[in-house]
Amino acid sequence: MLETFTNYVKNYDITDVAIKRKYNHSLRVMKLMEEYATKLNWKNDDILLAKEIGLLHDIGRFEQWKIYHSFDDYKTVDHATYSTHELFNNYVIDTFNINPNHYSVIKFAIDNHNKIKIKNNNEYYIKFAKLIRDCDKIDIIYMIAITKELKFNITQNKISDDIINSIKRYELCDRSKIKNVNDRICSFIAFIFDMNYLCCLEQLNKYMDIILDLYKDIYPLQEVNKIIKKFQKERNL
Repeated sequence: MLETFTNYVKNYDITDVAIKRKYNHSLRVMKLMEEYATKLNWKNDDILLAKEIGLLHDIGRFEQWKIYHSFDDYKTVDHATYSTHELFNNYVIDTFNINPNHYSVIKFAIDNHNKIKIKNNNEYYIKFAKLIRDCDKIDIIYMIAITKELKFNITQNKISDDIINSIKRYELCDRSKIKNVNDRICSFIAFIFDMNYLCCLEQLNKYMDIILDLYKDIYPLQEVNKIIKKFQKERNL
């Protein structure tokens, strides 16, 4: 599976920093999916399915970057939808030697990994969607806090009302409402409100503390910092 994925990515310019970052992100998320599915005592076939979802969840990102030279979904395409299109409409999934019984869960989980809310009531499908959402967020925050691959030139711009109000409600931010770089970093900080599994929340929280410390002296983010600290205290983090 990994070799097939690597060969797929070779169709793009792997020397491009953005392509290489998405490739490495996919590998790390796959490993996180395996790690946390194991911690959650999932059966072996479900752990394998979790790994497949983790590796393939952003496969549409490569074509998105090639066409638009942007990862901004609101200016280009929804990358989750684009990923399932690449896998199932363009039949890329057939090159991975994956059990066809896994296809519907893979499609559902990838489709829902970037949405504000998961839309379904099938508990089996939802458990995979929840885990890919968690693991994806953990690695994105890891890239901000630890590797510094994602950097932001924070300004003194006011955080937009839509963004700060979402944070006050302990909700994910609607990324279509982002107006400046401060809104953007806040949309990532808000990930802490949408973690589904406690073991995943605890890991993300470790990275979150680094980010909060990094931005603690930036005036527009001080209110956000206080809200997150309040949330952490309420959740005993």
